[in-house]
Amino acid sequence: MGSTPATHRTKGGLQAFSRKRRRIAALLSAPLVLLYLAFVLLTAFEHNIMLTPLVPGVTIAILLGVLVIADVWVTTFLYVRWVSRSVN
Repeated sequence: MGSTPATHRTKGGLQAFSRKRRRIAALLSAPLVLLYLAFVLLTAFEHNIMLTPLVPGVTIAILLGVLVIADVWVTTFLYVRWVSRSVN
């Protein structure tokens, strides 16, 4: 009805930002989901592989668990940094 050009610009800008946010979230989430899925599936179906020692006291299960936790921190850091740079 009474839309002004500024309203369209704002709405279009918000929609563009929303598309970028969804794309960034998907790109950052995909590796984390794959790593977590690998961890869960190996734990469920290949228990012996997970018990394989890499060095004394460190098994593949421990390494993958640490990688999952580290990936969560890295993903969160990258997303927060992207949002901080993208939002005024």
